[in-house]
Amino acid sequence: MLIGSFVIFDWWSSYKAASVNLNDDGQNSWHDVDPGDSGIIIEMLDDEHVSVLFSGTDKLLKIHTSMLLIVD
Repeated sequence: MLIGSFVIFDWWSSYKAASVNLNDDGQNSWHDVDPGDSGIIIEMLDDEHVSVLFSGTDKLLKIHTSMLLIVD
């Protein structure tokens, strides 16, 4: 997966994903991602996780690469 890739959340059910950035009280916020949601990879966090900005959120979410499908 490459930074800037357009992806679709390709998982069998909804998922609560943690934000990459901490909120004001030092905690992650959690956001629902549904199958078919689309987004852009913003950052590679490690070998298996990426930061994705999904169209329905204004947060960068940490997602395992196995949950994503790259769109050509």
